Amino acid sequence: MTLFVHEQLTDYKLLYTVLDCCQMVHFLAAKKRKVYLSSLIYDHGIWSDMANWRDTIDYMIKLKMEDAHRRKKRRE
Repeated sequence: MTLFVHEQLTDYKLLYTVLDCCQMVHFLAAKKRKVYLSSLIYDHGIWSDMANWRDTIDYMIKLKMEDAHRRKKRRE
């Protein structure tokens, strides 16, 4: 994640995977309360860069549309 911020690398699949994992990965804290990864890294600089998130969403939608088109062609 730090490379995205400091080196301005753009691996949208990796960024999507980080976003996805942050909402699924958790541990049980005191009183068996779930603490998600996103709450532990919320102050990382990557979260404030809206351009990366917008580009990631655009990229993933494009991939999903291409995949759907490919599957449709295979069925025909």
